[in-house]
Amino acid sequence: MQSLLLSICIPTYNRAEYLKKSLETLVSQDRFSEIEVVISDNCSTDNTEELCKEFIQKYPNIIYHRNSNNIYDRNFPTALMKGSGLYRKLVNDNTLYCNDYISFLLDLVDKFKDLNVNERPQFVFLNETGFKMKSDYCAKGSNLSDFVKLAGYRFTWIGSFGLWKEDCNNLEDEFLYCDTCLWQSYKTLKLLSEGRNYLLFNRKICNVVIPVQKKLSYGIYTVFYKNFLELLTPYIQEGKLNKARISYVKKDLLFNYFGKYIFVTYNRNDQNDYGQEQDFKDLILSAYKKEPYYFKFRLWLFFYLIKNYLLSANRKIILWVKNCMGDTGFGKGLLNIKRKLRIKLY
Repeated sequence: MQSLLLSICIPTYNRAEYLKKSLETLVSQDRFSEIEVVISDNCSTDNTEELCKEFIQKYPNIIYHRNSNNIYDRNFPTALMKGSGLYRKLVNDNTLYCNDYISFLLDLVDKFKDLNVNERPQFVFLNETGFKMKSDYCAKGSNLSDFVKLAGYRFTWIGSFGLWKEDCNNLEDEFLYCDTCLWQSYKTLKLLSEGRNYLLFNRKICNVVIPVQKKLSYGIYTVFYKNFLELLTPYIQEGKLNKARISYVKKDLLFNYFGKYIFVTYNRNDQNDYGQEQDFKDLILSAYKKEPYYFKFRLWLFFYLIKNYLLSANRKIILWVKNCMGDTGFGKGLLNIKRKLRIKLY
């Protein structure tokens, strides 16, 4: 175990169904026996413990820990501290891994394993959410401002994060930052602000399955507008970020993150699927109403709503035509013409 290169660290809570599928995409990979999988269970009340014991019987390199109570986001650094690998990758419990996921990470860690910890880069995995890339990494460097401009809000995802073994010492001292629901972002910013190099990847390495009954335990506005921007603000005083960079991130959040949730609130009544804030839409629009791009956003949102309304109406019309005319001679004739001409109606 002294030479173990990689630990996959999975904090989990009441998602046995998703965790099972996630583990199956790991254990089936060629180099699975070369890694360690650490599951840190946040005192689940479903059959998570029984499921993990079943996997442990077959795969001795899977390790299961159960917290005595639900410690919420403190389970993230806790999972990392329970690992023993040289590099410890934090992941979601509803992740489905690409076939070369383990090989990719093992080769990456092996490339930097002999360097001093301060010379090893901080890996950040965006998973094809930001850039078109021409190589394994799309950006590298040590400038915090450049990193924030490139990554925007996208490094808030726990699947983007991991730590080298030496960086996992005394993480209990940083548990306070878990209350932001963005501990992984805090830690990334801290390391880069101290001069750590980064490698920013945009390679597709996994898929994350959104739970059908997902209920967020936090408010999106509070976490991603208030808490995230507050994490960035101290670095203005240190001269490592400027107000223009913060403004850039705020705009990125509005158009590429908040916008999709605002769209959902226009089409659904159950906003609790997207956090505890029932007035989420009003909070966001109020926070941005003085920004110079606010009118542009409202215009974008208007046309986006119209576009989706028309697409939805078009689908309903096509289904109606199929249901009403599909069994008639005329309807079958129309469908044959559509197939021959390869017409896409929506």
